[in-house]
Amino acid sequence: MGLRRIGLIKGHPQAELRCIEDYNDVIARKVGEEVGCEYCSGWEGVVSRPDVDCVVVSVPNKFHRDIVIAALEAGKHVFCEKPLARNPIEAQEIVKAAERSRRFLKVGSNLRYFPSVLKAKELLDSGEIGEVLFARGWIGHSGWQIGSWYSDAEIIGGGTLLDNGCHLLDLYRWFLGEVESCIGFVSTSLWPISPLEDNAMATFRFTNGKMAFLQSSWTEWVGYMYLEIYGTQGFLRIDNRGQSCITTLGKRDGQNTMFDYSEDPPMSYVLEFNDYVDAIASDRQPLPSGLDGLRAVQMAHAVYRSAQLGKEVKVLDSEAENLPRREKGDENRGGEMGVTQSVSAFGKYGEYYDLLYLDKDYERECDFLESIFKKYSSIPIKSIFDGGCGTGGHAIPLARRGYEIIGVDASEVMIGKAREKAKKAGLEIDFHVADLCTLSLDRKFDAAICMFAVMDYFVANDELGKVMRNIRRVLKEGALFIFDVWNGLAVLRILPEVRVKVMEGGGKRVIRWVHPELDSFNHLCRDRYHLIVTEGEKLVDEVTETHTVRYFFPQEISHYLRESGFEVVELCPFLSLGGKVDENVWNMTCVARAKGE
Repeated sequence: MGLRRIGLIKGHPQAELRCIEDYNDVIARKVGEEVGCEYCSGWEGVVSRPDVDCVVVSVPNKFHRDIVIAALEAGKHVFCEKPLARNPIEAQEIVKAAERSRRFLKVGSNLRYFPSVLKAKELLDSGEIGEVLFARGWIGHSGWQIGSWYSDAEIIGGGTLLDNGCHLLDLYRWFLGEVESCIGFVSTSLWPISPLEDNAMATFRFTNGKMAFLQSSWTEWVGYMYLEIYGTQGFLRIDNRGQSCITTLGKRDGQNTMFDYSEDPPMSYVLEFNDYVDAIASDRQPLPSGLDGLRAVQMAHAVYRSAQLGKEVKVLDSEAENLPRREKGDENRGGEMGVTQSVSAFGKYGEYYDLLYLDKDYERECDFLESIFKKYSSIPIKSIFDGGCGTGGHAIPLARRGYEIIGVDASEVMIGKAREKAKKAGLEIDFHVADLCTLSLDRKFDAAICMFAVMDYFVANDELGKVMRNIRRVLKEGALFIFDVWNGLAVLRILPEVRVKVMEGGGKRVIRWVHPELDSFNHLCRDRYHLIVTEGEKLVDEVTETHTVRYFFPQEISHYLRESGFEVVELCPFLSLGGKVDENVWNMTCVARAKGE
């Protein structure tokens, strides 16, 4: 694994390999000469070097604690191979050292970067299978490493469950949430490695009531991983058996959609390391964090305890439960963004906007808009002002339906794309680069729309007021103003979480990570976007941007509308006219009518 990490470091344009160390000086010297860098004798000298920012720890489990803690105390960021440690006590000591040092600690988990896993995470986060009910899966190989230090209990700390099983333990928490208890069994079925296990089976209960079954094995002759997640509306299958790399989305009506990445070159280690470097450069916590690594070790050892005692056991002991849910390194330690921002927050992200939202059903959303027109408009609607129009996702289908559209957006890139798409469609639509805060038009419209959380980007009170008043000025009396925002009731109950999305088109694949940071005092969420764009095996672009968005409470948004010359007609869930807005509705649609000036 150390050689793999060396190759990744050497191949990254923002990383420089300064030195390597191995307990075998001959190997260290040979590899150092081959890759053209210094080689050192003894890890103590490596972690204290002033010219080193990050330390990658790819050594047997027994040595993780001492090396990782020393590196953290020396002020270095650390990338530690999984598992984080041999046992929960060592893992807790490491996490506490990360707390004290305020440096970033990451635990290796390339499975999070399998395209099949990324796709499943995206589909899960988008609600494609409804509320998760349970998960079941297995992971394993043939025991290829038997006879090495992997067979030494003193060095490794656990058998298959701690070794390769920790991958699936990490995914279960990523998919299902925090774990509570487990019951499990272990056996040494074939290999002469007792007291280590070559097979383990366990059922976990999570704090939200969900359950998951896992088998980990060193006698799986055709590995490597298979996982199913069932929800109220369907299921997901992640199939990485043999040479397969497939995600299947199944629905209750029997319809299945398959996403097959089996012919794609393996990129998980590359993507993981690229994300790690970007996280350090962006001052954000790379994932999985040290706390994630600790939980995986705790889950494995809880299974060992359960197998010994023959009963269900708690996963977290009292000391672990006193650890924070997030490490301090999770917080952004750089300069904070102020609470002013315009829609021009979209930078290079805008270049990949259409590909990222290729799955967005704009026609359905336009049907929804027309149902609002039909129900609430007191005047015929022929002309529509589209504020924050982006690349024309709503403007173009509305123009096809016969409406006269003028679209405005602060992003030149996105307006350029909107114009190209309209021209290709043979439509005459006026698209303009402008900021809604300073909008000035000399005509009146029958309706205005600001779709896809446009209003959330005006995070300061005075900005929001200006935008609403400017939109009121371009509307006829009785005209409708329709927009959607994040509902604060749901944001504070559900809480934003890390999201992953993978989209493909035009020969490109875009993988997007969103790392949210909630600022509940200011009603804000800072979303840190990281995009990796590939063409085949080639990395063609990386984008990092932070978008700060505001969430609103129903009475709050109603107040701003009334103060800006509107009467509130309806607040409802997005795409559900007449529905009730409560703490389970993340996106809230606001329908208002322009009053007489």
